[in-house]
Amino acid sequence: MKTLFRLFLLVSVLVSLLGLGGQPAQASHLGGARGLVLDTSRQLAFYAIGGGGVVILDVSDRANISLVSDAIQEQGTVEDLFYDAATQRLYVAADEGDLAIWDVQNPAAPQ
Repeated sequence: MKTLFRLFLLVSVLVSLLGLGGQPAQASHLGGARGLVLDTSRQLAFYAIGGGGVVILDVSDRANISLVSDAIQEQGTVEDLFYDAATQRLYVAADEGDLAIWDVQNPAAPQ
């Protein structure tokens, strides 16, 4: 529970700093945060939570950030994320050179 609280706090601060109040940009990769990418048009955050997990968060309401899905699980440790807003695909790079591509068109049920 403590980890989830820290996750929400981190994303809340980032949302505030980036000003996600309806900005037209499609996706944003935060340089120093390899495990966090944003879909600003849909106001979603994709965050590597350690191990092989990635959570999808709805950040449209900064006061009430909510978990959309925690279904993305990979082998090994997630090293980096890349999001392609045009195709709504999330690329998850894990240790040992693994790369997984997730269709997140429906963020509640990524495939």
